[in-house]
Amino acid sequence: MLNNSIQEGSFRLVRLIKSKSRLLSSCLLLLSLFLGFSQDTNSEKKKKGKTYLRGNIALDYNYFNKEPFKESQLSHQLSTLITGEFKYVKGKFKFVAQPHIRLDAIDSYRTHADMRNLYVSYWNKNLTINAGMRLFTLGKFTGFSLVDIMNRMDIKESILSFEKLGQPSIDFKYIYKKISAELYVMPYFRKVNFNAGDSRLLLVPFPIDGNNPQYDHNSKEFLPNVSVRVGAKKENNEVVLGYFYGYNKNPDFVFQPSKREFSELYLTMSQWSLEWQTLYKGLTFTSEFINQTYRNNENFFGLHIALGYDISKLYQGASTMNISVEYVHDKYRIRKNLPFGNNFITLYTFNLGDINDTTFRAKVFSSKDVSYHFFDMDISRRIFSEFKVSGKMSFSSGSIAQTDPLYINNFNTYYGLQIGWFF
Repeated sequence: MLNNSIQEGSFRLVRLIKSKSRLLSSCLLLLSLFLGFSQDTNSEKKKKGKTYLRGNIALDYNYFNKEPFKESQLSHQLSTLITGEFKYVKGKFKFVAQPHIRLDAIDSYRTHADMRNLYVSYWNKNLTINAGMRLFTLGKFTGFSLVDIMNRMDIKESILSFEKLGQPSIDFKYIYKKISAELYVMPYFRKVNFNAGDSRLLLVPFPIDGNNPQYDHNSKEFLPNVSVRVGAKKENNEVVLGYFYGYNKNPDFVFQPSKREFSELYLTMSQWSLEWQTLYKGLTFTSEFINQTYRNNENFFGLHIALGYDISKLYQGASTMNISVEYVHDKYRIRKNLPFGNNFITLYTFNLGDINDTTFRAKVFSSKDVSYHFFDMDISRRIFSEFKVSGKMSFSSGSIAQTDPLYINNFNTYYGLQIGWFF
C-alpha cells in the first residue's frame, strides 16, 4: 500500500512538471539570455562569477488526532521535503534558482513541486531589474498581509504556514536617496495551490476542481497583473503608497452540478494601498490600509494594524525576542465569510541566540465574526550544526460559511515532527 502511494505521488509529480513546461521553458530562455548577455566582451580577462549553493532535505511527519471530514481521510502524513537555493553572481548580474519539492508517501494529493524563485537580476547604483519566476516582498507584515495580493498561497504545505508560490514577472525598482519607485508586471497568473481529494489538509471539506479555474476576464490566466509602488523613508518612519490591477487573491467558489464539485472563480479588481511603519524605543507600530474596487462596482476597504515590542533585553542571551498584537478588519473577507476577515492575531517569537539556534514561535488567530480560531506553534533546535529538529502543533476550530448557505464545522488538530539536514 505504501509503495503504491509513493508511486502514485511520483506520477503526480511528473505530470505536474510537464504541465508547467511552457512556464519553465520561458524561464530557461531568460537564463540563456542572461548567460549570453553577461559575457564581458570588452575585456580579454573575464572575471569568474561566484557560485553559492545551499539546501535542506527533511523528513516530515504529521499526526491528526481529530475526526476527519470524510472517512476516507487518513490520520497520518509522512513526506520528504527538499528545498534548495542556487545562486550565481557575476558583476552586476545574478541568477537565482530555488526549488521546492514535497513527496508524501501517504497523502498523495500533497505531493507537488514548485520553483519558488527562478530569475535573473541586474542592478546598478539606483536601479534593480528582475525577470523570471520569483517571490515578491510586499507589505509590512510577514505571513498574512492585506497589501501582499500578488503572491499566491501554497495551501498544500499548510493552512497556516503562508507558504507562497513563485510568480512569473518582470519588475523594476529605482531608489533615489530616500525615495523608491517600483513597477511589477505579471504576464501570467498563477492561482492558489489548493489541496484536493482525500488530503487531510483540506481548507474546506467539499471537492474543488483545481485544474479548471474560472475567470471573469476574456484573457483568463493571461491577463497582465500590474502593481506600482512609491515609498519614502525618514529616520524611523516609512510610508509606501501602492496601486494594483489584476485578479483577486482569494477566489470565490462556484458549484458545478454536473461534476458535483466546486471550481475557483477569480475576479478582476483594482486596489489602492497605504503602508506606514514607525519605530520608537523598541516599540514598532505597523499599519496597512487598502481599498478594493471590482468590475461590478463593489467597493471594500481593509485595515491591518499591529503593535510590537522587542523584549530581548529582558533575556540577555536572546538575539531576537518579539511579541506583537495585530488586528485585521477586511470588508471583502467578511462579506465572503472567509477567515481572517475580522480577527485578532497574537505573534510571539524568540531566538535564544545560542550555538544551537533554538527558536520558539507561536501564532494565535481569533476571529470575531466567523467564529473561527487558529493556533500554530513550533519549536526548532539545531543539533550537530548540520541538522535541525522541529516540533509543531496546529489547532483550528469553528465554522466557516465558504459558500452561502453552506456552513462547514471544522475541528482540526495535528502534531508534527521534522528532522532536516542542511548543506
